[in-house]
Amino acid sequence: MKKRFIASGVVLLVSLIIFIVVSIVVYKNVNEPIQLDASIRDLFYNTRGEKYGFAYWICRIFTEFGDKYFGIAFAIAVLVYTRFDYRFVVFVLGALTELALNYIFKHSFNRERPFTEVERWMVDETTSFPSGHSSITGYLWIIVPYFIWISDEKKIVKIIVTCVSAFLFIYVPITRLVLEMHYFTDVIAGLALGAFCAGGTMLVATLCEKFNILQKPLIKFKFKKKEEEQSNE
Repeated sequence: MKKRFIASGVVLLVSLIIFIVVSIVVYKNVNEPIQLDASIRDLFYNTRGEKYGFAYWICRIFTEFGDKYFGIAFAIAVLVYTRFDYRFVVFVLGALTELALNYIFKHSFNRERPFTEVERWMVDETTSFPSGHSSITGYLWIIVPYFIWISDEKKIVKIIVTCVSAFLFIYVPITRLVLEMHYFTDVIAGLALGAFCAGGTMLVATLCEKFNILQKPLIKFKFKKKEEEQSNE
């Protein structure tokens, strides 16, 4: 239990520091990208190839793992898996917090996206900072392996989920750069914001366990496999 409190505290603190630092840099240069942003933008633009080529389709597919609609579908999967216990409640509350904060910061900074819609490989009318897909990615792919590791799943399942989550945590923000939807600082701030909400969710989840809040599922259905095992016994 103590280790979980420490882990959530570290995630909260580190992500908050990163977000504040990047936000200050962007705020001072909100009307034009800093040199790092411009260099990375131009690098991806000059090396990504033609639209509808391999880079387009692979990025177009994987970028959806940071989309809000994927998050909604994932929340439904969490509901089925947890049968509405504390994990589902804190997961949804954390996700809603992340979406709300992202909305507030987007409208506060009002930063324009890189290039024009001609060069961008996707259309989005929202502002650029912070990256919404990266924010959802930072939240989902930290909290998912966290919940898996504190569960009773087999070790091989935990390792596979962690590896997949790590890949998506890194690659989804890269797709936003290849698609020219965001600057580098947008995705870093998005990841930090999502990680901050994930750290808060981890903390609340640990408190729920400590004080025995919603430990038993509110939905009483059982999976068929478990029912068959019980009948055989």
